[in-house]
Amino acid sequence: MVESHRARGKGPYPNCPDRYKFITTDPQVSLRSSNTAGIWLFGGQDVQIPVGLSIDHLNLLKIEGKPFEYCLFPEMGHFLTASDSSAPIKIAINWIKKLSGKAK
Repeated sequence: MVESHRARGKGPYPNCPDRYKFITTDPQVSLRSSNTAGIWLFGGQDVQIPVGLSIDHLNLLKIEGKPFEYCLFPEMGHFLTASDSSAPIKIAINWIKKLSGKAK
């Protein structure tokens, strides 16, 4: 189980309650009704979202024919900044080029 920075008592304000009230939502509701292509870039060390569950849900939507893609960077976190790698940016740019028909 991955713990969040707050659960570990780390982060900038370890003893403060969350200042934002988050509403539980299910993005699959919106994604099922969308036919817009999308790409998700995940960091395998992300402690803010359930990466494995997100990938499982995307795979189910892909089986239903949704034009969704994803790429997992196992050593990176939520903001894909755990290394000096430019791979996430390159993948995003190439995906946009491919989508617009300008890929080489």
